[in-house]
Amino acid sequence: MFVLDFFSNRGVDIMSGRVFALVLLITVVLISGVYFAFTYQPAVDESDDSSTETLEADTIPENKFKDIDLTVFNGDDSVSWQIKSSDISSFSQGELLKLSPLKLTAYDENDEVLYTITADYCNYRSALGEMEITGSVVMEKDELRMMTAHLDWDRDEELIRGSGGVSFTSPSYQLTGGRFQANTDFSQITVYKDEQERAALLWKEVGKGS
Repeated sequence: MFVLDFFSNRGVDIMSGRVFALVLLITVVLISGVYFAFTYQPAVDESDDSSTETLEADTIPENKFKDIDLTVFNGDDSVSWQIKSSDISSFSQGELLKLSPLKLTAYDENDEVLYTITADYCNYRSALGEMEITGSVVMEKDELRMMTAHLDWDRDEELIRGSGGVSFTSPSYQLTGGRFQANTDFSQITVYKDEQERAALLWKEVGKGS
């Protein structure tokens, strides 16, 4: 009887120890879970916030104006552009202006008209000195008429570039190409057959250099 009682009591002790260990493990797991739930903070991708802010800065205007006139100069102030638009939206504290429609008149240093440009849209970045003109772009200079889909001007390069197909017409000839580039007074124009550097034709205004 003594031997049987000894083993039966030992069995009870072992069972009690296992139960205690199990309860202790469950308690530790529960405490860890509660602590993790209250202290866990998911990482925030700050780049997403900045991109969202940039997107909103370029899509939500800070100010809108009607029937505004602007004057913009090229790099050496030899050409000025008088810009008129019936609808102007200001973004990024005025660094980006979106105009629609556009009427631009270019003047030389003697306030003589060089040419005019009309288009559906214009984006002007004042701090960068960049202008993008799109949508039924028409330039008229004396008897020369140019039509294209896209114009870009960069103050640092002092060039006007057109892409998306271009046509030049005058009473004596008609010229078409894939793109072109010109100086800011449109006295010298290089027309390319396509988007590559092939089949270039140089048109130079008489009296503007050799």
